[in-house]
Amino acid sequence: MQSTDSSPTETEVKQIIERLRISTETTSEYDREDHQYDYYTISKIVYQVDGEQEEQILWTETSHSSCHIGGLGGTKHTAIIEGDKIYIKYFDAKNDKLISQKS
Repeated sequence: MQSTDSSPTETEVKQIIERLRISTETTSEYDREDHQYDYYTISKIVYQVDGEQEEQILWTETSHSSCHIGGLGGTKHTAIIEGDKIYIKYFDAKNDKLISQKS
């Protein structure tokens, strides 16, 4: 599937990206000891291999925030596939302000 040089062609890159999928799950729990709600967001980028039913996990990211008497704190993230790039954006959980971005 690869061209004669070491770089994949544009078509090959598109075929790979078409097989990528982002799954994101957020869970919460009440922490009785600290009297706060904890929120965990887990994102995974997975790749579907031809002929295999299970997907391969290529990357995972977890962020944590909590809400207590002092308000909301911590970080959250968003994973985005856009064109031929994957972006991970990190936000302050309290005010949704962008902290950083990776691609």
